[in-house]
Amino acid sequence: MTIDFPDRRRVSPWRTYGWAVAIAGATVLLRGAAIPWIGDHRALIVGVVPVALTAYLGGLRPGLLATGLIALGTLILIHFTSTLPLFEKPVDVIQWGSFLAS
Repeated sequence: MTIDFPDRRRVSPWRTYGWAVAIAGATVLLRGAAIPWIGDHRALIVGVVPVALTAYLGGLRPGLLATGLIALGTLILIHFTSTLPLFEKPVDVIQWGSFLAS
């Protein structure tokens, strides 16, 4: 049994970047909808699977775009919905750094 991977040469680069933006936007919206359950936690683990999916479907650059958009969108979301400082504890900085490095 063989696994057929998608042929990336047939897909328009604009389509892959469009998917990256759409997946990142959906992730930030779902993160915003989850605020009543997870509260003010920085919870960037939510973005790992969408970034991996985007990188698989589109390659390195769309994956990096999705990573940046999810990080920026979550940062903005936390800034406008939380009364706590953005980096309240050292673990918050470590979490942001590990998400951006992944």
